Amino acid sequence: RATASPPPHAFSHLLTPSHAFSSLLRYAESRLTGYGISTFNLTRLTPHDVAYGHLGATYGFQSVVAYVPSLELGVAIGTNIETDHQSQPSETFCRVYNTVKALVLGKQVPTCTFTPGYYHSGCKCD
Repeated sequence: RATASPPPHAFSHLLTPSHAFSSLLRYAESRLTGYGISTFNLTRLTPHDVAYGHLGATYGFQSVVAYVPSLELGVAIGTNIETDHQSQPSETFCRVYNTVKALVLGKQVPTCTFTPGYYHSGCKCD
């Protein structure tokens, strides 16, 4: 049984071969897009911070689990609402992430708007 020697990190409690752990971190902390080791790079949801996690959707349910290392923020959102755009988890994450970031940095909580869409959705905050 091999164990990784990771830095303090969200996954530091896992027992895994070191090459698998380092591959996960290298991918998750990159600016690459796509899918790898069950982890998406979700930086598109947090344009100024690295974020990674997993999105999910099936008939009538959508979810997102995301971790933002710079804020030590982990968020899990699940819905049981079905729409054409499946945007409820991403919209909720947009608002939670931007609210928490503002509070952590001692700034005013922004007003955010979310543009729904499956591939080109987006969060903009004032």
